[in-house]
Amino acid sequence: MKALKIVVERIVRPIAASELRKNKMREELLAHLYMAYEEALAANEHDPVATAALRLGDPNILREELQAAVPRSEQYTGGKFVRRLFHHLEATFDPGNPAPYRHCLKASLYMTAVYFATLFPMGLLSFSGIAWISKGTIPGDKFVHLAGVLMLIGGAMALCHFSCVSSFIVLRLHHLVRASSKASPIWKGLVLTTLVLGFAGLFLLLLAWVLGGWPPQRIPYFVAELGAILAREPVAYLIPIGLFTLTTWAFHVERRQFQAWGSLEIDE
Repeated sequence: MKALKIVVERIVRPIAASELRKNKMREELLAHLYMAYEEALAANEHDPVATAALRLGDPNILREELQAAVPRSEQYTGGKFVRRLFHHLEATFDPGNPAPYRHCLKASLYMTAVYFATLFPMGLLSFSGIAWISKGTIPGDKFVHLAGVLMLIGGAMALCHFSCVSSFIVLRLHHLVRASSKASPIWKGLVLTTLVLGFAGLFLLLLAWVLGGWPPQRIPYFVAELGAILAREPVAYLIPIGLFTLTTWAFHVERRQFQAWGSLEIDE
């Protein structure tokens, strides 16, 4: 029942937590609320929804209790940080936004922060561990060189992410990636897969040019070599197929989530 779900969503939506945890909260609260609603119906209450909500408890107190049960690390990484990231992405893809590129830049910086907080130290730690196990020491010059390479990769990723997201605005496709979009998840997955693969190729070219002085005039040869690899190694087709399958499934799950909870108007 929509009215009962709105009561639950008013409690859960502001909570800083991962969507997986918030979905469990929604299911549990809705089950308790529905039981109270049936009891109110059996008692011939004038407004069974209001009565059920009253029996459930004070929304502010319930929200505080649920928020306190969320680990602090998840409150930031799965809640506040992700919420800010998706806020900027939503603003970027909002057709009525007068400054979409500003939000696009902020979203790219958030994605870069994720890289430097996770993959960057993991790369350095992996190199240090392998070097220590094999040689009993960590060569300082190679460590500094690797750190520089990883920093260049982070910068190139930020640039390519900004370019990829901006292309949605330039091509007027930004409405496709909104949760409220009525476009087919298959079509949305196909568009996103094409753009991601295209900019992934540009990312590799940029990286090769920065690190190895690879001349841009060799791009036609690169494309030809890539085609030869695909013809010789059909297993390489699993990359775009896997990416398309993953993005299509993600858009399908996002649509179901939006239809179930995200589309509810919770403002009183």
